[in-house]
Amino acid sequence: MSFWQGDVLKDFIKENHKVIFVFLLTTVLYFYGSNKIPLLNRTDSRYAEIAREMVISGNYIVPKLMGTPHLHKPPLSYWFMALGMKIFGINEFGVRFFQIIFAILSLFIIYLIARELFDKEKAYWTLILSSTSPGIFFTSRILATDIFLFFFELTAFYFYLKFYKTKKEILLYLFWLSLGLGFMTKGPVAVVIPLLILVLISLFKLDFSEIKPLFRLKYLLTFSVIAFPWYLYLIFSDKKILEYFLIDQLYARIAGIKGTKIGHPKSVYYYFEILPILILPFYIPFLIAIIEKIRKGISNRDLFLITWFSFPLIFFSVILTKLPTYILFSIPPAAMLTADWIEETKSKLKCLWLTAGLIPFLFLLNTRYLNISSQINREIVKLSIITGILILFLSIIKFIKNKCFKALFFISWTILFIFIVKLFISYPQLLNSNKKLAYISKEFSHSGFTFVSFRQYAFQIPFYTHGETPYYCDIKIEKEISPFKKIISCKELKKLWDKENFLILVSKKDIINLTDLVKDCFVLAKDGNNFVISNKPLWGANINWKEGVKTHRLKAPVNLMQFVKVSFNNALTKAKQAIDKEYNLHDSELAIIKNRVYYEFEFVKRGDFFEVHVDAYTGNISIKEPVNEKAEFTEHDLKNLSNIEKGEARKIALNLIKGKILEEEIEIENGALCYAYHIEHNNNEYEILINVSNGLPFKISFEKQM
Repeated sequence: MSFWQGDVLKDFIKENHKVIFVFLLTTVLYFYGSNKIPLLNRTDSRYAEIAREMVISGNYIVPKLMGTPHLHKPPLSYWFMALGMKIFGINEFGVRFFQIIFAILSLFIIYLIARELFDKEKAYWTLILSSTSPGIFFTSRILATDIFLFFFELTAFYFYLKFYKTKKEILLYLFWLSLGLGFMTKGPVAVVIPLLILVLISLFKLDFSEIKPLFRLKYLLTFSVIAFPWYLYLIFSDKKILEYFLIDQLYARIAGIKGTKIGHPKSVYYYFEILPILILPFYIPFLIAIIEKIRKGISNRDLFLITWFSFPLIFFSVILTKLPTYILFSIPPAAMLTADWIEETKSKLKCLWLTAGLIPFLFLLNTRYLNISSQINREIVKLSIITGILILFLSIIKFIKNKCFKALFFISWTILFIFIVKLFISYPQLLNSNKKLAYISKEFSHSGFTFVSFRQYAFQIPFYTHGETPYYCDIKIEKEISPFKKIISCKELKKLWDKENFLILVSKKDIINLTDLVKDCFVLAKDGNNFVISNKPLWGANINWKEGVKTHRLKAPVNLMQFVKVSFNNALTKAKQAIDKEYNLHDSELAIIKNRVYYEFEFVKRGDFFEVHVDAYTGNISIKEPVNEKAEFTEHDLKNLSNIEKGEARKIALNLIKGKILEEEIEIENGALCYAYHIEHNNNEYEILINVSNGLPFKISFEKQM
């Protein structure tokens, strides 16, 4: 009888219903919101742009970034990303599709490995622990090589374990095929980590008979056919490529060469700090499981799992360059050791550590590793409170049957994981993306504005604008991806600032550097820690945010022009008719007097000044005696027009330029009502205008040296 007929399929579903349910739930959660999360800065956007250029150019052999060869990594991961965009279009979902697919396939391989080592119940718990690991979940969303490498390393281990049991030769071919594909994903590390783990285990057991068959020539040839052709093609095309691979990439990442931008140097203790986050919430029970294993005696299976877990952690701690995803391969053995302990323990209360472990590390996420807003902070506190309530609930039911306890525990844990997924999707400011700013830049670039990225890489811009690249200013360009085709020097920018129309993409930390370079800057938009700044006040411009982003009309949050019905010319004509014709117009501006908006005209005749106020809504005229001071804003004016308290606006200003406030006042700038702060920083004086409506910066100026 066929598998798909009658009782065979029913029996399979009945026997594996829990595992099937977990996989279906995991698939939904992993895919949920993947089309809503914008590209991250630097790594995420770089991979997306390289894959996009492959799709557009049709050149799948030499990865290119902004038209320049980018050979940091082999092309296999780019091929998967490009394939996703071929199927689903050039968008976030398309470029991430195979990332998520490979994450789910990796969970399946983890389950199969656990079935080789344990019974079905322990494998089931391994699947639950692995699928709710933030390390695997976040890696499935962030474009990089790591999730593909993770899958190929896992499949290599699975084929090795199957060979160890069955001695079927085909499994060794599949073992080296997996490593070959891993090599085409991230280079030598794909081979070094799995093989050294197996060698170390044999060394600990003083028995190398199990790994000797791995190194027969016919299997190595299988690996070579997969791994080397792409490298050989590039090396024969340019002999300098070999030096680049060996010195600039491999050696620079291991040892760290000063002057290069390769790698991400971190402390030797970095992975011991980040590990709790990657295997949250089962970090504490994992530690208990390790202690219990050591206390009771380590079996061959435990030795395999502990070595598997420890080696990537130690190996990458010694190497200079570090990223959280580098130790992804340590998560499965940690989950298996914990699952083994959960099933072996007789005390149901010990399982509460699985949930209790969430509490301290949620706060660790908030305070140490993420620069997040108070709103997100409240969400994390809320999550911690929910966790505490679930712990209390589980404690109350500790005396009920074990199966019921596990079911309730699984439900509560699923709720917590969904909450984490929601947190990741609902607050894209965690990701510091430039998506919104890319659409704005595209719209204005068609209106004669020159877009410049100031002291930062902005690979999201060409991805979202389909190839429109900004100019780069004052940026230290990595030699591997230079020269950028559009570069403007700081000197040129300063010279042209008052003559041409500019949009500047700048991060919060570089605002001071920009304001030291040019004069008045008007803030058009903000996204995370990045701003689009112009040398022109552009409020009122129509911006159509495409690709599923809602149409939005940009205007000053408090734009006094919405209270204006009489045009400037009509108001001026009325004012001139009301006074002696020998008076000449000296100055004009909008003013707020007793909560109404007026045109304030100042006329002069033989040194005498005269003011005429024209109601901007009704056109009524009031003539006043000459005054030397501008109209002051009343508390009533501010109460009706402001949503931001002075103290809150002051914090926003000091967050942009940390220093001492010398003066604060209320100003109208280009029709927008603002809090104005004069701030001293490093013996320089700056002016920051904060919109009174929503607290966004409106104008940032370098005033003078003190």
